[in-house]
Amino acid sequence: MTDFEECFSFSAFTIVLMSMISLFMTGYEIVFHNYDFPLDLLHSCVYAIYALSHLLLIIVPASITNEATEAAKSVAMSLPYEISSNEKELKFESQKCFFQKKFLTLWNIYVLDRSLIFTAIGTLLTYGILLGTLGKKLSVRM
Repeated sequence: MTDFEECFSFSAFTIVLMSMISLFMTGYEIVFHNYDFPLDLLHSCVYAIYALSHLLLIIVPASITNEATEAAKSVAMSLPYEISSNEKELKFESQKCFFQKKFLTLWNIYVLDRSLIFTAIGTLLTYGILLGTLGKKLSVRM
């Protein structure tokens, strides 16, 4: 898993970052843009679904993999107690392997878990509302 992490963590970070940016841009466009044609709105909605699917296709399998790693590690941690005391080398090697932290991350910045989905959507909504309210112009009569 460490080889996979080394090769693909930057790619996963880039994909998640770009899909969040595109999801934010299309969400902002859907909410604050006046559409003349309904087909333009449909196009924006389809693109938002596309960006969301890219985001979910990275986060969901990686978080499931990290949860499965934790479950397998907890089962394997109980195995040294079942190994007889005369096989100390096997016991030492098994403990050495399971004390290492191996998780799928986004460029070693954030460990992927299920909460990232809700955190990302909440962040996009918060910044969308913030930029939407800051972007309104005050009408001044001269």
